[in-house]
Amino acid sequence: MVELTIPFWFASCVLSETESINSWLKTQKVQPRWIDEVIRVTEPGLESGFALTGIESSALQFGWSAGQFSDHKLLQAACREIAMGERSLALLLSCRNHQRTAVLLAAPTAVGMYNLVPLAYVEELFTLQIPSSDMDLLAALEIAIIKKGKKAEQLKELLWLQNEGKRPVKSNTAFTAAQWVSLQGRPAGILPACHELVQVLLQKKQVNGLAVEVDASQHLFATWIERI
Repeated sequence: MVELTIPFWFASCVLSETESINSWLKTQKVQPRWIDEVIRVTEPGLESGFALTGIESSALQFGWSAGQFSDHKLLQAACREIAMGERSLALLLSCRNHQRTAVLLAAPTAVGMYNLVPLAYVEELFTLQIPSSDMDLLAALEIAIIKKGKKAEQLKELLWLQNEGKRPVKSNTAFTAAQWVSLQGRPAGILPACHELVQVLLQKKQVNGLAVEVDASQHLFATWIERI
């Protein structure tokens, strides 16, 4: 049986217009040759914004069209690969609404090997199929969290990204103590949203946050992020 490890959220950034992936990696003291998987999600015609040099030929590189499915699915898949020991350092890149986001996920072995200082633990919890539009999402979310050995009362920050409709009312629920993470401007996918969640946890010195997304196909994704 494979022994699972919890991945680290090592670093993330919403890149400026003039900033390259390589220059950002340099600020994080990460060599491109250390990366063993690159996942790109781009809008048509914007692929050139994710040029990356210095990566080993053995590194896996995948490209997806933005809107094909939720980026949350790719984030959770990368978390599972690291948890199962299949990857040590994964770079996720997203370009939506002309906003470029970079996220580095690392295994504990990579953190030790390269002397990295991660920001948080990131744990893929689950994906639920929502059977009806009138489902009590927070009640279903609480039950699913408990099954994963977590408690809604532990949460201090709650990120909610929904394709359609309004986010649920959390008063008089187990999530009452959690603060909503405010997203600036038009949503550009789960990666920049999770970047904001991590920044909020760091700035407020809070410990636990949850990133939730409800996509157009009525899938609910939940990812637990815990500041170190």
